[in-house]
Amino acid sequence: MDREEMKSFMDDFKSALLKEVKDEIKTNVKSQIIPVVRKISEVEKKVIEHDKKFETYDYERRKRNILIFRVPESDNETFKSLEENVLNIFNQMLQVKCNTEEIDYIVRVGRKNGDKVRPILVRMVAYRKKLELLRNRGYLKGKTVSIDEDYSPEVRQKRKALLPELKALRSQGMKAQIRQDRIVIRDANMGSDQSQQSGGQNYDWVSRNKRLLSPGVPESPNTKKFMQVSNPGNSGISSPSPMRAAGTGSSSSLLDLTLVNTEEVEYQDVNMFEEAE
Repeated sequence: MDREEMKSFMDDFKSALLKEVKDEIKTNVKSQIIPVVRKISEVEKKVIEHDKKFETYDYERRKRNILIFRVPESDNETFKSLEENVLNIFNQMLQVKCNTEEIDYIVRVGRKNGDKVRPILVRMVAYRKKLELLRNRGYLKGKTVSIDEDYSPEVRQKRKALLPELKALRSQGMKAQIRQDRIVIRDANMGSDQSQQSGGQNYDWVSRNKRLLSPGVPESPNTKKFMQVSNPGNSGISSPSPMRAAGTGSSSSLLDLTLVNTEEVEYQDVNMFEEAE
């Protein structure tokens, strides 16, 4: 074997050896990566399931809560005086009969900050009573005091982001409202038995002759169910006041009060566009 043949043989040998080593490395790396990828996929699925469970839990713990804004706060305020103020708002201003037994808990939300009036968080014993109060919040129109749902920080952020869309839809003459974290458009041209999603990822379209009551837990962040009530007496829910406004429920425990943002403007910006028809 001459020198040239030897050089050619060595080059071929090195190339074959290098290819074999590379193939072996790829095989080993692949065998090690596949289990890791599978593990990551399993973890991602568990995280998604956990998020869904937490979303449902968060809804349930806020479900019976109501937030009351701009109720004067004094330095010597006690639980008893706060309770009396709340009951006066419910019975006199909202015209909903309510007593202490129907209230589970009352607390001012957040730390006291100078002269700024903190919202009041009220947890009702019965979810149905909360709905009755929300349906009558039209009686507060033009008054200083206002009430709203206890939405999660994420939902409040989404609601604020929807305001420009809501304004644009209303400027086009559409009957649009914000429900939870979606825009609901009531269309007179839809049949009474129709309900569809159309026009955008954040929209729900319903027939105008449907009465929007508070729906149950959303099946997903982008879907909602609405009830059509032909006979309110059979629905288990009292007939709404003509000055009603309905919404979705929420609930919070004592340990969860830190999740409630005390910035009043976050709630009121949305309240301006959620009046009943």
